[in-house]
Amino acid sequence: MTSILNHYIPQTLLLSLVAGFPLILAIMYGCKLWRKWIDLFLPLACLPAFLTPFLLPVDTVVEVPWFFMGGHMGLDKTGQIFLLSSAFIWILASFAKRTPDENHPYSQYFLAAMVGNFGLILAQDILGFYLLYALMSFAVYGMIVLKTESKNLKAGFVYLIFVVIGEVALFAAFVLLANSSRGLELAGIHGIEINSITAFLLYLGFGVKLGALPLHFWMIETYRTVPIPGSVALAGSMINAGILGFIRFLLPCELSSPWIILVFLTLGAIAVFYGVILGLRQNKPGSILAGSSISQMGHVVVTISCGLLFPELKVSAYFLLTFWAVHHGMAKASLFLSWGHFSNSKSNQSLF
Repeated sequence: MTSILNHYIPQTLLLSLVAGFPLILAIMYGCKLWRKWIDLFLPLACLPAFLTPFLLPVDTVVEVPWFFMGGHMGLDKTGQIFLLSSAFIWILASFAKRTPDENHPYSQYFLAAMVGNFGLILAQDILGFYLLYALMSFAVYGMIVLKTESKNLKAGFVYLIFVVIGEVALFAAFVLLANSSRGLELAGIHGIEINSITAFLLYLGFGVKLGALPLHFWMIETYRTVPIPGSVALAGSMINAGILGFIRFLLPCELSSPWIILVFLTLGAIAVFYGVILGLRQNKPGSILAGSSISQMGHVVVTISCGLLFPELKVSAYFLLTFWAVHHGMAKASLFLSWGHFSNSKSNQSLF
């Protein structure tokens, strides 16, 4: 019994710290006395998430009584790659936001989004994934509208509309998935047959995060209004939550009718070219990078569609989607940091 506890408790504690440590810091940030120090040591919030892929055995799943009514957390091979790349990007974003600012709760929204992003990667049940996905999405809204300028309020309003659409669609899709799989664990989703309505709802829910057509309208304004640290995390890591969602909830399923997949394939193929054209028409760096993301996420949708149309290609689709997530995340984080450094050099101001 002792050996079992010694093996179980450290894994549970380590998994809990991944999202729990930034959550504690977010709560502490409510006290102004702590804000200066949390801002200075903000990169440390990502340390448990960065170390966990190295310390935790692959395919570890534990039940945590306090985690959303006894939910499950774990780390499979896909989650290991997503968590490591996301943690690294959040570290870069945190270094960009180390300038202390005791009068703005920006870091509180920043940390809340981090909690959701890390937590959904570890979530091994539908309820936990949904709640953490929602936390991440709505925390970004706080980062957009913190500066009450008209462009921020407009961008926040558009973003909020699409987030609500995505969350409602995702909730409906998860209810249908839970009914079909007869449970809330992710393991029960593999191999189940879903109808076109469920597939369409999943596309809406995760497509909003990707900026997939025709759900991309929030991205142009948001990318150029969110401060650089938030943009690094949003474009580099949080957008990958949509890719992970497709990997977890859509790709393992079998579709009863293939016509909806052809619709996804067409939309993805159009986005590949449309994003480039849209980006070329922009004159702001953030908007140009948004057009690039729309184009690259079109590749993601095409890859998912091919994996669903041809079951023999599913393994290749998993590999390519993971590659796209890591490649796009690192590239966009680097580009936003470069833009911030260039702007900082010109204005001699902090990245925030």
